[in-house]
Amino acid sequence: MWYLLALASGFLAAVVAILTKLYLKNINPFFITFLFSGITVIFLFLVDLSTKKINCNQITCLTFKEWLPIVIAGLINGLSFCCYLGALKYGKAAGAVAIDRLGILFVVILSVFFLEEPLSIKSVAGALMMILGAVLLSFN
Repeated sequence: MWYLLALASGFLAAVVAILTKLYLKNINPFFITFLFSGITVIFLFLVDLSTKKINCNQITCLTFKEWLPIVIAGLINGLSFCCYLGALKYGKAAGAVAIDRLGILFVVILSVFFLEEPLSIKSVAGALMMILGAVLLSFN
C-alpha cells in the first residue's frame, strides 16, 4: 500500500511542477511558496477536521523537545521549496525536478550516519543510477 501512496505523491509532485512552470513564470518563488504553504495549511486543517483527527490537546501537550524539530523541519521544508521553485523558474522542468529528486541520495547518506541504517551494494548501485539519470535529464 505504501508504494501506491509514494507513486501518487510522485505523480502529484509532477503535476505541481508542470503547473508551476506553465503558469507562474513571472512570480517570485518565495511568494509562490508562501501561497502554496497557506493553501496547504488550510487544506490539511479541513482534512483533519473532516476525519476528526485533529485534537487541540495534541498541540498544547507538545514539549519544547518535540516542537524544536517540527519548527526546524518546517523552516527547512520552506527553504527547500523556495529553492525548488526557483530551479523550476530558471531551468527546464525535467532537469530541475530530476536534480531535486536527488534528495533521495542525501536521505540514503544521512540515514547511514544518523539512523544507523545499513548501506548495501544494491542501494549504492541504485544511487549511482539515479545520479546518472539526473545528469542525463538535466544536461542534454
